[in-house]
Amino acid sequence: MRIIYLFVLSFFIYIPICNAQIFRIADTVARANRHFSFYPVFSEIYKDLDINTSYKIQKAYIDNELLNRNIAGFKAGLTSKKSQTIFSVDEPVSGILFESGKLLSPSIINLSDFRKLYIETELGYLIKVNIEKPIKSEFQVNSIIDFVMPVIELPDLGFNEIKSIKATDIIITNFGSLKYIVGNKKLLNEININEINTSLYSNGKLISKGTSIEVMDSQVNAIKWLINNLINYGYNIKAGSLIITGVIGNTNIGNKGIYMANFDTLGKIHFEIR
Repeated sequence: MRIIYLFVLSFFIYIPICNAQIFRIADTVARANRHFSFYPVFSEIYKDLDINTSYKIQKAYIDNELLNRNIAGFKAGLTSKKSQTIFSVDEPVSGILFESGKLLSPSIINLSDFRKLYIETELGYLIKVNIEKPIKSEFQVNSIIDFVMPVIELPDLGFNEIKSIKATDIIITNFGSLKYIVGNKKLLNEININEINTSLYSNGKLISKGTSIEVMDSQVNAIKWLINNLINYGYNIKAGSLIITGVIGNTNIGNKGIYMANFDTLGKIHFEIR
């Protein structure tokens, strides 16, 4: 009876994912990227997968990638309540931007380089000091950033069926970070970062518009959250890093066409998807 009792009890005891599994999942992400294949839906395979473990897997994947690539910056995602509800989470998520993904305006994007291409209009900020500790105040935000710039992020989510994934899947796969286009930078003290109106056009047709304050109700809130989340999960943010704070307006599926994104006083970004 004792053996049966322990066997039944084991179904109700949470057994965390071990380090070997963390590295195995991270390797699965890397192999899917190398072979241009879709990711499995990890949250369906590992039913007890949580946010903390997902970030450990992401970091294992990133650490391996850094053998051949360099970090250019960091990104926030799921910064709206609507997107958080869709992906079963109650806070944003973060990921890494690689130097190899940086493009300038105008750019030509090949659709064949992506499994699932999406387009997001975002604001980017250049960090001017090394950051190793969490930040607490708006004053600190103003003291660590010198420039703001328009950014188009072009993530490749890499899942065959987006509707089935959760935030844990997005974190594990580094939120599909692949390419991003940066515009001209301006001094932070010259711009009201909460009053930037953005509009995105495809072949002359408006497909998205928004205002920068809609990201976590304040760009400062988004900056603070992103930096503190990164510090919490073991990253040091170096001077010169780019951080982007999340989509303004809609996330759009990337289709072939000619695109123009207008960022008010920050200027425009032009690109073509072929």
